Amino acid sequence: MSRKFSKLLLVLLFSVSISSVTVSEENNKITSLDEAKTTADVETYTKAIVTELKNKFDEESANIPKEAIIISEPYAKYIRSLGETYLASGEKVLKITDDKSEQDKGLQFKYRGLKYLIRADSLGTGNKENPNPKNQTALNELINGLEKENRLASLVIAEHFVKFSEEAVSELRKDFTTEKFAEFVQKAKTLSTTNTAGITVNQRHPLIVVITIAGSAEGKTVDPQLVEKTLHELITFVKSDEFNLPEKDKKVTLEYLEGYALRSVGAYPEIYGQSVKDQDFDWSALRGKYVLVKFTASWCGPCKGEIPGMLSAYEKYHDKGFEIVSIYIWDKLPATKKIIEDEKIPWICLSEELTEKAGLPLQGKKYAISGVPTMFLVDKDGKIIFTEARGEELQKKLAELFPDEK
Repeated sequence: MSRKFSKLLLVLLFSVSISSVTVSEENNKITSLDEAKTTADVETYTKAIVTELKNKFDEESANIPKEAIIISEPYAKYIRSLGETYLASGEKVLKITDDKSEQDKGLQFKYRGLKYLIRADSLGTGNKENPNPKNQTALNELINGLEKENRLASLVIAEHFVKFSEEAVSELRKDFTTEKFAEFVQKAKTLSTTNTAGITVNQRHPLIVVITIAGSAEGKTVDPQLVEKTLHELITFVKSDEFNLPEKDKKVTLEYLEGYALRSVGAYPEIYGQSVKDQDFDWSALRGKYVLVKFTASWCGPCKGEIPGMLSAYEKYHDKGFEIVSIYIWDKLPATKKIIEDEKIPWICLSEELTEKAGLPLQGKKYAISGVPTMFLVDKDGKIIFTEARGEELQKKLAELFPDEK
């Protein structure tokens, strides 16, 4: 056999081999969980379904601002579909394998599925404190089982974060005392440094929870100096080696706390940006006036609910030295302009979209804004004097500042 012919034969055999593998892989594709024989089958199928769901969700929510998606109907359907997919996949994995490491994958799927379903229940009912009791019970049973078996520690710790958040909100907002607050701060620090491998930072991180709760009670029962002191204490703590989260999570936590400090009582914020008419805004021009700063969005229901009271206050106190600056974040410019026109808003309105186009940093990120509306009141010297500047609390504060107006 000639050398040339031998090479040709090898190329042909290799081509046939590749074709056989391709056909084999095509034939192994499953169309339902019932066909899955291995955990790899389940994972492949689940990944395909999740991708399919995400694509469908992206199409349905294409015109919804990213930060508004969480309150949309497509989002609620997407979350429920994810929950059902992961829960079914987890149960399938647990059914077809006895291998402990593979079972852990199934338990992860099951945990994730139940969490998604509970979130979907909350979105669907609008009552986050009363999700479907069956899903909640199933999740509690799973968590208790995992704790007893000392498995999937990161999932259990994540749930501890949630439980801490709920407990802190309930206790501190119901009856805030300096002593009780100090206890929760210590709990938060301890929880933050206990086997946190695999935990990612979000708004329910214990350190973020306690400082947010304290800040939301300013002007009522909490001394602003206590909040400032605690902020500095926690910032120092996060920078230390004792705070052992991964570097990227440490950075996120630090950014939030430092951003929060910029909008707490006693701080001197520097507001900047482009107006909705794409004109430069001069913060210094408002020195000598009391200024209400409102981080808002056109799609936000509670934000819209504040407008009548703000219009009333503006009409009553504007000529006496009161100004309002609304900063539209997470918003599309056409929608921003529409609500300004529809509501006949007369005060200064800035657009984060235009501000970013002008090459300036986003203020929503700078000031660690995690929800809208976020509103604070600045005095004539540019210092924040009140962070609960909403609804009746705003009207009471303005009545104190302008006592001659009735």
